[in-house]
Amino acid sequence: MHIDSAIKTVSRNVIINLGGAFWQFVLIIIGTRLVLQQMGANSFGILALVGGTAGYFLYLDIGIGETVIKKVSETQDAEKLSRTVSTLFFFAAGFGFLLVILTILFAVFGVPALFSFAPLAMQSAVNMFLVIAAGLWLLYPLSLFAKVFVGLSRLDVYNAQRVIFQTLILVMILAVLRWHNSAEAAVAAITLGGLLWKTTAYLTLRRMYPHIEISRRHFDPVLLRGLLRYKAAATVSQAAGHTVYQCDIYMIGILLNPASVALYSIANTIAMKLTEVAGVLGTAAFPMISGFHGANMGDTVRKSFKLGTKLMAMALMPLVVFLFIYAEPLITLWVGAAYLPAALALKWLLAAWFINAASVITSLTVKSVDRPGLEARIGAAVAAANVALDYFFIVKYGFTGAVYATFITQLMGFIAINAAVCRYLNLASTPFLMRLLGTAALGALFSAVYLLPLPSWLFIVPLTLHTSLFLTACYWLVLDPEERTIMGNMLRIVRGRTAP
Repeated sequence: MHIDSAIKTVSRNVIINLGGAFWQFVLIIIGTRLVLQQMGANSFGILALVGGTAGYFLYLDIGIGETVIKKVSETQDAEKLSRTVSTLFFFAAGFGFLLVILTILFAVFGVPALFSFAPLAMQSAVNMFLVIAAGLWLLYPLSLFAKVFVGLSRLDVYNAQRVIFQTLILVMILAVLRWHNSAEAAVAAITLGGLLWKTTAYLTLRRMYPHIEISRRHFDPVLLRGLLRYKAAATVSQAAGHTVYQCDIYMIGILLNPASVALYSIANTIAMKLTEVAGVLGTAAFPMISGFHGANMGDTVRKSFKLGTKLMAMALMPLVVFLFIYAEPLITLWVGAAYLPAALALKWLLAAWFINAASVITSLTVKSVDRPGLEARIGAAVAAANVALDYFFIVKYGFTGAVYATFITQLMGFIAINAAVCRYLNLASTPFLMRLLGTAALGALFSAVYLLPLPSWLFIVPLTLHTSLFLTACYWLVLDPEERTIMGNMLRIVRGRTAP
């Protein structure tokens, strides 16, 4: 793999991904406000709870997405690509049927056993799971085709479809709520929109890459066993990560009420943008790092991990500070003063998800070097600890207790996975972690610019000053001389010049 070409590709994909993520953020901000106003806090809370469960199947695709991205990015051979994609597709088609059965069983038996909602709310939750089950068998196997474009580094196609269909899904939700104001109708719109999106991805792939054939003759049982070993670890990692994301909502729903779920979900919707921005950057970098590993460029993988992790923290810190300082006015402006109790939860969640986002490159490096089991073990431990702490903290502190639990467990996971990867890559973990701690300290130090007595309409000035001062300080104090040289070369390459 030519490094200059890889940098150009990643730079282009980062810009494209950021554009797609920004549009998604706009849709979520607009959609949450409109849906919350139309449905009310209780119905919205149940929708958030059910949506969290659906995320295991509809959005995280249980390890298939990561497996496709990694394996597709490691080869350009048409026969190998066809075998990989076909093998995973037919496995997913069979496994999707099992997921349908599990979803129906959970709807009929799990929901009444776990929650103590009012009868109408309970029936609504059951109906939503049944709606999800109706589309799951098709949606699960079709979901892998969008990820093929990521593995091929065609994030322009992936993001174009994401923007179009996420916009369509929001329009569909608002339309069906006017016809039938219920959470079931919203879930039906989401499921139908998802089917349209993934079907379009499949048809687009067939048209753009006809040499990638989806056929039973390409199904390879031997290849499947190898893919499943990687996929199993990726599944555990994703399930553990999603458990951390959603167990707070579940425990609040079990121990408190749907209105408390709504308050937590409002805060989490904003805070989790950090992980989504990190995912945007990581999605562009993952195929490149996997390609370096496939080409036996171990030293380049090591440098990519060190620099990528530092740059991730540098990119996100100004956003964290801005959202932290303006938490109260943002909540009030967005959904109204009635939901202001969500502001404290937002501040803690910003810290928790910043820690999580700062380790995205670490997680991708683990997968790229074929050690997904390491992330799976740490992720499972973090998820288990989060569930246990949730129970005690929610009983004591209410819905904000879930936020404290998330912060503690994210910090534990961050230290564990970065230390483990540093050992694997033969890096000194203590200096590396101290550099990242220094990044956070610099972000907090320069946040003093927000104390400047400026008119409220000049809120962008402190953000600009903070970002400029923070990034300049990080360039000289956080990056080492070699990393500063790499950064300079990257900028020259992106501008179309030849690096010395």
